[in-house]
Amino acid sequence: MSTTYRSPKDLVAVSEHLFYELKMLHFTAREAANRQAETSELKNAVVESFAMHLRNLRDFFYKTSALKDEALARHYLGTWAPSGHAGKLDGELSRHIVHLSYKRPRLDEQPKEWPISALVKEIDDLLADFLAQVPESHLCPDLRRLKSEFSLGSRVGFVQSAVGTTTNAPFTTSSISTPLL
Repeated sequence: MSTTYRSPKDLVAVSEHLFYELKMLHFTAREAANRQAETSELKNAVVESFAMHLRNLRDFFYKTSALKDEALARHYLGTWAPSGHAGKLDGELSRHIVHLSYKRPRLDEQPKEWPISALVKEIDDLLADFLAQVPESHLCPDLRRLKSEFSLGSRVGFVQSAVGTTTNAPFTTSSISTPLL
């Protein structure tokens, strides 16, 4: 684990980007669900964007050591131990989305099922645990507001608060099947 001290000011600044990642994860999840029947480059772009934000958030919550200036949940809470584990999905995200590799053509033979709702719930559960433990002084105003909402038992409002929607409707699908690229 990186032992570099991060000032509260640095942590607040990074938390604004954490909020952005959360907001975009929810936005792209909703957009992917809305485009489920499409077979287009735009649908692929939405799913790929979702996967990138998911990967950034999973790295933030699950990684135990940072590369150079990478921000991790452990920087906020030295004793952070997330519930669950990252599992093999991180490798799949890298092989399907990030890295051009010789394995990718074999992976693309069958459309990939991305359990989007379950993945969003995983991140929201990690976020709730994280916000319950992190001092407010280390959070940007948007995450402080979410921390307050979570402490009151309200988790439904996250999507509304984060992306400015006016609907309480859950995602319309539990998975998106798409051949990437």
